[in-house]
Amino acid sequence: MRKYMLKVLIADDEYKVGFLVKKLIEWDKLNLEFAGLVQDGMTAYEKICECAPDIVITDIRMPVLSGLELIKKVIDEGRSVHFIVISGYKYFEYAQQAIKYGVEDYLLKPIDEVELNQILKKIADTETNREKESRSVDTMVKKLHDSRYILHREFLNSISGDGEMNLEEVNKNYGLNFGDGLFRVICCKLDGDNRVEKNEQQINLILKKTGALVEQAFQGCVRDIAITYQKNSAVTAVLNYTAECRDEVEQRIDRLFQSQMDYLSGFEHYELTMGLSTECGEFGRLHVAVETAREAVACRILGGAGRQIDERFIERDSTVCAEEICGELEEKLAGAMETARYDDVKYMIGLAFHEARKRRAFASEYYQLAGLLFKCYLDHNPFLRTVENSEMRERWNEGAGNCNSVSALTEYVAEQITADLMECVEANREKERRPVLNAAEYIKKNYSQKISLEEIAERGGFNMNYFSELFKKEMGKTFTAYVTEVRMEEAKKLLRDTDLPVYEVAEDVGYKDSKFFSQQFVKNVGIKPMEYRKLYY
Repeated sequence: MRKYMLKVLIADDEYKVGFLVKKLIEWDKLNLEFAGLVQDGMTAYEKICECAPDIVITDIRMPVLSGLELIKKVIDEGRSVHFIVISGYKYFEYAQQAIKYGVEDYLLKPIDEVELNQILKKIADTETNREKESRSVDTMVKKLHDSRYILHREFLNSISGDGEMNLEEVNKNYGLNFGDGLFRVICCKLDGDNRVEKNEQQINLILKKTGALVEQAFQGCVRDIAITYQKNSAVTAVLNYTAECRDEVEQRIDRLFQSQMDYLSGFEHYELTMGLSTECGEFGRLHVAVETAREAVACRILGGAGRQIDERFIERDSTVCAEEICGELEEKLAGAMETARYDDVKYMIGLAFHEARKRRAFASEYYQLAGLLFKCYLDHNPFLRTVENSEMRERWNEGAGNCNSVSALTEYVAEQITADLMECVEANREKERRPVLNAAEYIKKNYSQKISLEEIAERGGFNMNYFSELFKKEMGKTFTAYVTEVRMEEAKKLLRDTDLPVYEVAEDVGYKDSKFFSQQFVKNVGIKPMEYRKLYY
């Protein structure tokens, strides 16, 4: 069975004939989908362009654009469509001409149901086999493709300033063909809009195209190229080329960026920035080039996104200060979070980024600071969480990576932390409220029984004194006062709506002693039970 249904478009200037064809087709059995019924060739062409049917059943003679002209136009445009031609005997020479265009199947009027479905089955079987073969080839290509990028990612992760890298071993271990010459690193960062719901499929599509454009841009110009995709919506490429190709590489970098921007213009809510390293003549210094490209792309937070940024934009007197700033503010920030002082939390976050500006932090340090503030919040959040901290931190860090200005990053971090803190505080309050609300509901249903604070507290798994305080805080009155209030309300109903004696009313609302009941009634209502009854009779 095919993964998808083949779409069938019917074109015949006689509506009754077209409708008959539709009725004769075994749609479900052949796994076919009806794409429409049109009555002229031009409408058929427009429909083909619009919904890309797999099969078109067309009459040979139609107004505006004949069936023959339709077939020629579609085939000349390179569209993959199976045509089935319907022809009367006197127009058979037209059908023969259509066959010259590659049309394999034709039907003579009157249309035979068995023959029609046999032709459709043959086409469906052909497509099924083609899909199987394509899937098999695609699977093999994908495996090779994926394994290549996995190796490239491992290579990039292995680059560090610790120890010397052996070029021969790197080529052998990671399937590369690097040689002597020059190296340059390109980092392309895609920023989404945090105000718009994330479209994972669209992001992956853009990143794959970005990587493909990088690969295409340097074909025939570089000795080899290693491309890898990062979780933070970035594509990093390491180029290796000879000195003779330096100018050509430079020109292709500019053309590459323009190609990427042209492609991205077809999407809304995205910006792409390209960070470039300096040329590196020593393979052992490649880690410096990688860090330079990443720092360059981070500089969009200081000068704006949607452009090429090279090492000239990196301020050489910048500092590494994110950990220091976070350490200085951690205690105060934790205190504000633990006491749910939302404005103070926002102020402390703003102060952290202000300090980073003041100390002329490297661009990447702002993103580092955002991650540290998220960690500080998750470490010091005293309230129960409903999701794994690691998941939340990863999501927040991804959102922070979409921010391409310090003000946007500051606002994003403050909003995420305070919003989650509010949610946690409310969830905690709800958790505390629930046992009290359950107790109140129990009292309303069982007011006629003996009810004690100790019993209710034990039922909820609480210490009696603690539950007493919790109850008063939530209900605005003591446990005893609430029980009495419920009983008095029920007593008033019985006194109004029945003629039960007072002692029976007392028993029905949980008082064994009618005298004590009367005292409580006077105390809470202001008059005796019988006087209250007289008001309603």
